[in-house]
Amino acid sequence: MKEAVAQVDLSCPKELSWKIHLYRGYLSICSMEEQNLQIVDRYVEVANQLCIKDWRRLPHLVSNVHVPILQAAQQVILRLDVLNCRRNICIYVVHMLYVLYLVNL
Repeated sequence: MKEAVAQVDLSCPKELSWKIHLYRGYLSICSMEEQNLQIVDRYVEVANQLCIKDWRRLPHLVSNVHVPILQAAQQVILRLDVLNCRRNICIYVVHMLYVLYLVNL
């Protein structure tokens, strides 16, 4: 999947590069081998900045043209929520392991 995203990144129009960053963030969240949550933060932040940049290029009167950017903003928020949930789970697991360690002493 990472290879496919890398290939799409090369041919992707500049206006849709936020999607590539969202996909990379999603893959990093789902990947069990890639535990670095800071990378996910970076992908999501770049996607967010690109969405804001695209939004500013649009006309001031909100219309159907704005819908894809609004959907992208929703996806960014969902990725941030998933990232926060994963962080909380990691903290909880570490805490529970510590408690188990203390109980077994």
